[in-house]
Amino acid sequence: MFRWFSGLSERMLLRRLDRTGAREPLSFLRCCWMIGVFCRIARGRGNIRFSSRIVSLHRGALEFQRMLPDYLSPALDVIFCGTAAGRRSAELGHYYAGRGNRFWPTLYEVGLTPALLRPQDDASAPQYGIGLTDLAKDVAGVDRDIPPTAYVPERLHAVLQEWKPKRLAFTSLTAARLGLGLRGRIGAGLYQITAIPNLEVWALPSPSGMARGHWDIAPWRALAESIRGWPA
Repeated sequence: MFRWFSGLSERMLLRRLDRTGAREPLSFLRCCWMIGVFCRIARGRGNIRFSSRIVSLHRGALEFQRMLPDYLSPALDVIFCGTAAGRRSAELGHYYAGRGNRFWPTLYEVGLTPALLRPQDDASAPQYGIGLTDLAKDVAGVDRDIPPTAYVPERLHAVLQEWKPKRLAFTSLTAARLGLGLRGRIGAGLYQITAIPNLEVWALPSPSGMARGHWDIAPWRALAESIRGWPA
């Protein structure tokens, strides 16, 4: 019975992934995955992995889930750029939607938005002179799970050339290092790049709840002062 049930869950997952191209809502995929895991544990088997095809497609479903669009308009005060959408952001379809993420509260606290916006308000960000994008647009997850080939700084440079913002702000030091092609550890603050003159480039501490131990609002305040011309 357990062998039949776990085999059925595996076939269901493969069939659904084949039809949807790994874009099925996470609840269904997780359900199928956990059914198979439960059955294999109940049968006393130490190996709870599905076939390699399901593992790769399952991970792909988590990483290719509802990629976020760019929210841009000409001559923005700042474009915020992260590494990639977090899994919860991808699942909900909104930027910086992870539990404990400080992005939206910080924008309000430093005076970049007149009211506290929510992740579901992200499409309205250009109204406040704010643009949103990521270095990697085809995957989602924590940085350690993102393959290096997913990051495309060239796409970001094209965005900057097209929309001509006044500033670019990376929302983590990792994003800044990858986006600027720097090696080693870097610090938060203002950078200048010769490729695009007259563009302020900021590297900011990550607002992610997973990076709370390294959080510092001071560089965000400095950015706000640069934009608004008065202390935040």
